[in-house]
Amino acid sequence: MPLSQKDSLVAGSSKLRSPCQWVSVRLTGMSEDDRPRRFKTEHLFPLPKRQPSARGKPLVLPVATASKARLIERYLSLFVRITRHGTYIDGFAGPQYPDVDEYAAKLVAESEPARPLLHPFKEPARLRHFYLFEKDARKCELLRQLERKDPVRINVFEGDFNQRVDEILRPETLKLTEATFCLLDQHTFECQWATVERLANYKQASEYKIELFYFLANWWLDRAFSGLRDEERGRAWWGSDAWQDVIRMSRPQRAEELKRRFRQELGYQYSEAFPIHGVEGKDIRVMYYMIHASDHPEALKLMRRAYDKLRRHDGSTQLELDPEAEDA
Repeated sequence: MPLSQKDSLVAGSSKLRSPCQWVSVRLTGMSEDDRPRRFKTEHLFPLPKRQPSARGKPLVLPVATASKARLIERYLSLFVRITRHGTYIDGFAGPQYPDVDEYAAKLVAESEPARPLLHPFKEPARLRHFYLFEKDARKCELLRQLERKDPVRINVFEGDFNQRVDEILRPETLKLTEATFCLLDQHTFECQWATVERLANYKQASEYKIELFYFLANWWLDRAFSGLRDEERGRAWWGSDAWQDVIRMSRPQRAEELKRRFRQELGYQYSEAFPIHGVEGKDIRVMYYMIHASDHPEALKLMRRAYDKLRRHDGSTQLELDPEAEDA
């Protein structure tokens, strides 16, 4: 708008104009051809220069990995409010990628830090013991960094979880009366079914079994089956020769079959499969199913609460409750 035009418009009023009035004034002085162009390109107020993100480096975390870790951390933060105590076991605890700084063991440990010495009246952490297993030496060193920060609660075991799990399945180490959660975030066929059975059967005399979070690979599992040359590995993973029947199942059927096995074979009262989505090219796929097995009547309600909260408030994770849009 020419300066003379603007001055004449302002001169007709002795009052200061509000921002809304200025919009009206500026549009009134424009020609019909000029309005659309200037309305799109001009700002009513000068905008501040864009500042770098306060978060520092950009998030490069794989989507599915972020989803799994945050889901476990949020669920446990809810559940220990009911139990008031707990032990956390992670059978494959190291980050899936060496440069990833956000993984389940780290998030869970940092969500309830030990009571500081300077605050003796602060409520102590409800998760009292951490048993973290990892056979990769480089990943194990990352876990030992957590252990050095909190040596009283955190214990790191280097080696194969399937072979070393019995070291903690004893009453003097793992109390039968303490709520216990075990994450089995395996690399496809890494967790043997005999290990799952030992975990499920450990607290036979207790009211509640060890609560399990079992991750079943989904999107690439067919490719993994086609590349599996060691039949004994497939048999150990599924626990029988029936692992070959799993190859012929659809992806959702595999999750349903595991749900059934946790209830009927392992004796859990409740089991549910939660799909964990990730990005494959330009598409969103179900990368994993997390099979959650528990005897506690509040467990599945709290897991759905944690799942829904993550789905609503974390747009980067692309979680969905309904897997029906996925493969058949």
